[in-house]
Amino acid sequence: MAEYIKQEISEQLGNGQLTQRAYYRLKTYSNFSMDQFVSFMVNNQGLKESEVRSVIVGMAHEVAKILALGHTVTIDGLGTFRTSLGVVDDKEVEGFPPEDEHRRNAQSVGVKNVLFKADKRFVSRVNGRINLERGEDSRISRPQSTREERLAMLHGYLDKEAFVTIARYMALTGLNRSAATRELRSFCEDATTGIATQGRHSHKVYVRRTNEETED
Repeated sequence: MAEYIKQEISEQLGNGQLTQRAYYRLKTYSNFSMDQFVSFMVNNQGLKESEVRSVIVGMAHEVAKILALGHTVTIDGLGTFRTSLGVVDDKEVEGFPPEDEHRRNAQSVGVKNVLFKADKRFVSRVNGRINLERGEDSRISRPQSTREERLAMLHGYLDKEAFVTIARYMALTGLNRSAATRELRSFCEDATTGIATQGRHSHKVYVRRTNEETED
């Protein structure tokens, strides 16, 4: 028997408006390790442990090789694997460049993730086996504040610290990551807020705008 939880979240958008969202999620009891999964397969499929482990390890290696060649991999009844590219480290790919720019860009791009899309038959198989009962509802409330109040919070924080990260701003204001990112970006675009940004990508932080930046 599995339990589902209805989770309601009261959160603020970047413009200060409050919105209510609700969604359902499955209660997770544990994570099956490799050893547990192999034992599960052995007990239910009547296979030898060495065979199961060898196939799983071999599959992981071979799927990686095929994806690295630029293909996707579909396993019938399970799903499709494909790669997702992105800018690596702290490098930045510029706009459409001169003819030799592709050499520099190629060094800046790499595999950021391997995505999996489940086969519809696999989803149906899981759904056909699951037996759900309702668990306890969960409600998460976010503190209510206006954009101006959050800007004041930010300046108050920067009175004590040299910079603020997105994660710290989320904790400070109660905004989710998307809303916090949009709001900090909007502060930087408006010189009157006194906020600017430094660094790039994962090293990006938000600081007090200097006189030179204000004049620019």
